[in-house]
Amino acid sequence: MDGCKIRIVSRASNLALAQVREIMDCFPGLDHSVISCPAYGDRHKKISLLSSIPDDFFTRELDQMILSGRVDIAVHSAKDLPHTPRAGLEVVALTKAADRSDALVSSHHTVMRKLPAGVRIGTSSVSRKEQLLRIRPDLTIVSIRGTIEERLALLDQGKIDALVVASCALQRLGLDSRITEILPLSTHPLQGMLAVTAKASRADLKVLFSRIDIRQKYGKVYLIGAGCGNREYLTRQADAALRQAEVIFYDDLIDHELLTDYSAEKHYIGKRKGKHHCSQQEINELLFQAAQSRRRLARLKAGDPFIFGRGGEELSYLQERYVDVEIIPGITAAQGAAAAIGIPLTMRGLSSRFSLLSGQPAPNSKKSDGETLVYYMGSSQLPEIRRQLLKKGVAKNIPVALVHKAGFIDEKVKISTVEKMGREKQRSPLLIIIGRTAALYQKRAHLLFTGLDPYSCMLPGKIIHYPLIEIKPLPYTLKIDLYEGIVFTSKQAVRAICNKYRLLAKHKLISIGQGTTGELEKYGYQANITAAVPDSDEVAAVLQKMKLNKILYPCSNLSKNALQQLTGVEKKVVYQTLYRKQLRLDLRNFSGVVFSSPSTVNSFLSIYKKIPKYLVLYVYGKHTAEKLNEKGYNKNVQTVSLLKQGLS
Repeated sequence: MDGCKIRIVSRASNLALAQVREIMDCFPGLDHSVISCPAYGDRHKKISLLSSIPDDFFTRELDQMILSGRVDIAVHSAKDLPHTPRAGLEVVALTKAADRSDALVSSHHTVMRKLPAGVRIGTSSVSRKEQLLRIRPDLTIVSIRGTIEERLALLDQGKIDALVVASCALQRLGLDSRITEILPLSTHPLQGMLAVTAKASRADLKVLFSRIDIRQKYGKVYLIGAGCGNREYLTRQADAALRQAEVIFYDDLIDHELLTDYSAEKHYIGKRKGKHHCSQQEINELLFQAAQSRRRLARLKAGDPFIFGRGGEELSYLQERYVDVEIIPGITAAQGAAAAIGIPLTMRGLSSRFSLLSGQPAPNSKKSDGETLVYYMGSSQLPEIRRQLLKKGVAKNIPVALVHKAGFIDEKVKISTVEKMGREKQRSPLLIIIGRTAALYQKRAHLLFTGLDPYSCMLPGKIIHYPLIEIKPLPYTLKIDLYEGIVFTSKQAVRAICNKYRLLAKHKLISIGQGTTGELEKYGYQANITAAVPDSDEVAAVLQKMKLNKILYPCSNLSKNALQQLTGVEKKVVYQTLYRKQLRLDLRNFSGVVFSSPSTVNSFLSIYKKIPKYLVLYVYGKHTAEKLNEKGYNKNVQTVSLLKQGLS
């Protein structure tokens, strides 16, 4: 502060002045002056704190003195601060709690359990009143006001028989001996903590008081929406935050496999109707405790955290404790379900607005034929929702879409009407879309895609990504400059080589197809030759015509093809293809399966043992078709043009 005196404003009580001394004892030698200023609450002691009071009841006058420039800072009991600081002000320091507990002070040091029925206990807190009556409903609660000394005087004069007060207040005044016992009450989250406020523009004061600011030791919380079911609904911002996170607390109704992409410590805190792993209060406290450990914390919630995700409760809980929280939105179930089944939530001429509602309770909205209603958590409330809608005058024939597990691989859709919906038996989680746009639903063929790149598939129908293989990079070394050419037969091979080595101008680059060529271009390289037909036999024929003496063939551990038989071709296993265990599905919900390689066929059969005859088997290339034929499936096989699909 360059030798300048710090001007401090405080309330006038002995406790308030003791709190100023506690703060300034952390800055020995710092010149300062203190101005006492009674707050509005101090000057109006007839107003009971058990009634509704303004949130700046004890800070208003002190705030004004800072804003007017008469003082630099104010020192408060942190629990007296308004939830949102006054415009232009900021909390520049929050101290570690001295003692968070509540103490009983009673005549003759009589403990709570031995107090006679009907005794008068003084308190100034609604929460304390409620908790005391739960412990001892036979007590008489008396609203008291005033300084600690004035409250103790009420006890000493016999006007009350006991009082409940913050332990830290007595300790700061050297009145510890008056404590009868510590009570098992839930206290204010900021009890025992002190706060220093200043103008938001005073960077110098922020720096000065940062040395005692407990928030400097807090971590950062990211409240993240994982999207609706499908892991690919996760946003890039969410992915970036999860990669930086050191701890992840995750919910039900997310694709738990997406967690394997992140190295953070993971904790399941799911909460479903009737099956609570943790209560909401426990979740809130877990987040707070984790945030105090100065780590990056991700709270991963299904859908969007602010749409029936209780994200607002968690945000408020953390903000009340001055934990920094950043919100990353997600695709909510209404959006995911509507997109997945092709029902627009709004559409000109049919629906001009939509409402997101909880299945409990039923709606209070007025009749509106031009509105789409979307109910969350409504599986057990279908009859009641139907009753309420009909009572409001909604037409019986209005279409209803019942979507079970929206966005998940085993999503199911049932189309009904308002009249019939109450008779439908549906399991949770269920999303209910009610409105004229639901009539636009058209059932599409659902195809399981077993490879790694579903977006390259152009078959008509809804492509459901069901990867049955996964890629694991392997350690390897080679002398890249010894080769005249490199043949790439997969995107994975491109990544394995280009992430480790820089290709040389002398290298002839041969690609199996447009997909692999495109992957090379991402790394800044152009393929010299791209096979006309993306097939390893076609690539082998191309290589035979080239006059190259030493060719590198980076590939998978499962690679077996004609390339390896060619003179001059050196096979190098750079990644491992592993079979991936997946959820066993009801295959009757699908019309076909897309096999991208022989290994996906093997993996599929390891799960299902046999392939139903009603499925069309789409294959990429003759080697995959040969694998199906080898397994006894030579019917219902349709070869998809690899050139058209742009795959490799």
